[in-house]
Amino acid sequence: WQWTSASVTNKADLEHGFAAAYDVSGFSTNGDTHTFAYVGADRWDNNGDTTIGIWFLQNPIALSSTNNKFVNNNTGATFHHEIGDVLFVADFSGSAQPGSITAYRWTASGLSAAGTLPTTQGIGATNAGPISVPWTFVDDTGANSPQVGEFFEVGVDLNELFGVTQDQLPEFSSFLISTRSSNSTGSKLQDFILGEIS
Repeated sequence: WQWTSASVTNKADLEHGFAAAYDVSGFSTNGDTHTFAYVGADRWDNNGDTTIGIWFLQNPIALSSTNNKFVNNNTGATFHHEIGDVLFVADFSGSAQPGSITAYRWTASGLSAAGTLPTTQGIGATNAGPISVPWTFVDDTGANSPQVGEFFEVGVDLNELFGVTQDQLPEFSSFLISTRSSNSTGSKLQDFILGEIS
């Protein structure tokens, strides 16, 4: 992975991002604990197609200014995936709701599709109208709240998604939210946000 400083298209310009993972006990009748992952972001403009990708990562991730690479925030070594890292991908067509959210998991042979995210395992949505947010926001029209399609969030029951028990789930420490210039998998990467998962 490498990064650079450059201008991005308005529709793919991320303004803010957040993520958290929660362990919920007593989730089912037999008292199981499940881990729920939540992530969200807002963008500067809702005009045109774009894709948002959301990584949940086990290794802490940071930027290196010396070689424009991503590094492990603990060791400074070049960042690498761990088996069990998770990626969610949502395609946007203008301000419309994303048609589907696809989940992937990092395996010993690379990225493996886990399929489209069913509503029983999680849900993702963008706002159908202007919404208030508890942070300062201004979009490209000067509106001080995210307009239609400028805010996106997803919540996922990781145990249900991957069909594993709590002790089989990896422990995530960081997240990366990124955008592409269109819905094509070969389109240019645009913006990204890094953060810790609390």
